[in-house]
Amino acid sequence: MTASRFRAGWALLGGTFDPIHNGHLALARAAWDALPVNEVRFVPAGNPWQKENVTAGSIRLELIERAIQYEPHLGVDRMELVRQGATYTIDTVKALRTRVGPRFPLVWVLGADQWAGLSSWKDYWSLIDFVHFAVVKREGEPSPKSVPHAFATGRWVEPDRLATQGAGLITEISMAPHRASSTEVRRLVNAQDWATLDDLLPYGVAPLIQAHQLYLSRS
Repeated sequence: MTASRFRAGWALLGGTFDPIHNGHLALARAAWDALPVNEVRFVPAGNPWQKENVTAGSIRLELIERAIQYEPHLGVDRMELVRQGATYTIDTVKALRTRVGPRFPLVWVLGADQWAGLSSWKDYWSLIDFVHFAVVKREGEPSPKSVPHAFATGRWVEPDRLATQGAGLITEISMAPHRASSTEVRRLVNAQDWATLDDLLPYGVAPLIQAHQLYLSRS
């Protein structure tokens, strides 16, 4: 993409980020390259209803901030970390829309597996009223357009169209496969395999994991 492309709004990457790893950064960079946004923001979950035994939000936030300290186009939104009770994406996007107004583009970035399972999310059909979707297709995966979400009909567009309105459109972006996963990082930390972790963690994250003594008894 050219430096002169028109950019507006934010791309949003939700998740627990327990911990953040180089695969997350690769996804954020791919979103920046593909989407016409001013910033890509991590949105760490506070109390995600689909997961248990999640590291304290304040620590996960500290890890994210360390990971993106040299990434000028990446940021973090603390909204879900300060919310009480279970974390639902529909509540987050409604609150964000109230904050930024109706015309500011908001793009929720999610993987093809999340897209396929979107019907398990609370009020999933309403999300498109508050954000765009950018579905990430990795090499070898089928096109997300084959997933029959009724609300998606007629909404698929090229990425640059997402800068023209606040919400309501869907696009597909590509990303090379990445071997890092939070589960694998936790396993390697528990095994004290720091040499392997050097290739999976952003600069400065490993010392924080060690300082907080994280992931020493779970995978």
